[in-house]
Amino acid sequence: MSYALLSEIYDELMQDVPYEVWTQFFVKMCQTYGTNFPKKLAVLDLGCGTGRFILELVQKGHHPVGIDVSEEMLAVAAKRMETNHMFVPLFHQSMDCFELFKSFDVVTVFCDSLNYLLDEKSVFHTFRQIYQHLKPKGLLLFDVHTPYKFDTEFHDETYSVLETDYVVIWNTFLNREMWQVRHELTYFMDISKNGIYERFEEQQIQRTFVQDVYTSLLERAGFTLLTICDEQMQPIQSNSLRWFFCAQKPNK
Repeated sequence: MSYALLSEIYDELMQDVPYEVWTQFFVKMCQTYGTNFPKKLAVLDLGCGTGRFILELVQKGHHPVGIDVSEEMLAVAAKRMETNHMFVPLFHQSMDCFELFKSFDVVTVFCDSLNYLLDEKSVFHTFRQIYQHLKPKGLLLFDVHTPYKFDTEFHDETYSVLETDYVVIWNTFLNREMWQVRHELTYFMDISKNGIYERFEEQQIQRTFVQDVYTSLLERAGFTLLTICDEQMQPIQSNSLRWFFCAQKPNK
């Protein structure tokens, strides 16, 4: 999953995504469980994408670092930081085996980035890497699509976006046995801006797990689970579309 073409139009496609929800969750968890945190936090944003959440962190006075597996998305993020006259370290690494010589107060994995890990082993390795990069009492915050969302929104559905210089057709195919969805995207893009549309295809795969799997993997990695809520910051329900997790590295 590289987002090679999608990176060019990602922010336009995601303009209705409520990034403020992740910001609210971040603020609420830090206020609730980070009472001894400094005012300016060292934050690692895994799966940082085009850097929209990182920009929020910088504007709030924090010191973020971004990691993403897509060089194209990182290029957009770097341009965003440059446009806003900000310097943020950005690294091209995979979240399940990243390595930085720095520890953090908070690590975030938002916008369902964790759903791109397709087996429990990769999720565990990611949690373990995060654990090793957190300060004692540091927080891990992440969200994932729920099985309910896969079943109701990604079950053999077709979506389309029609704009002046591009068209995106997005087909989803669900494997319910594994709670895995394959996204097949077809783009028609006027890359040369000459009125001639070229066709491109890209495939992405996401997977989710039942809640107990995430809880068990967190505990195996050494974390203490503090809370799980839905996208409204309320207790999770059977029809929740996202689960938001907050876990802490014990003070040993």
